[in-house]
Amino acid sequence: MPGFAPPVGAYTDLMNRLFDLQSSAAVQDLAPWRDKYPGVEVIESAVRGHPGHVLAAASRGAELVVVGSRGLGGIAGALLGSVGHAVLHHAHCPVAVVGSRRANS
Repeated sequence: MPGFAPPVGAYTDLMNRLFDLQSSAAVQDLAPWRDKYPGVEVIESAVRGHPGHVLAAASRGAELVVVGSRGLGGIAGALLGSVGHAVLHHAHCPVAVVGSRRANS
């Protein structure tokens, strides 16, 4: 969920609905991977906040945090995004930054 707050209280219900929809979509996106790798424990947790800060805080109980890098090609491919940057600097465990196959081809 994006780490922004609605500018006016009137949007609170809409933002809560959006959060619920995105949380449900994430569960559905994980379903094929759960089926393919049933021995891998997955703990679902939907939270609000900047992803870098949320992942860094969650790293306190982790052995490894894996973040993606979109790698848009050229110089952009060498740059780390704000999420990866925040996690690398604030994580409490090792961090792996993984590029997409598209970026590596």
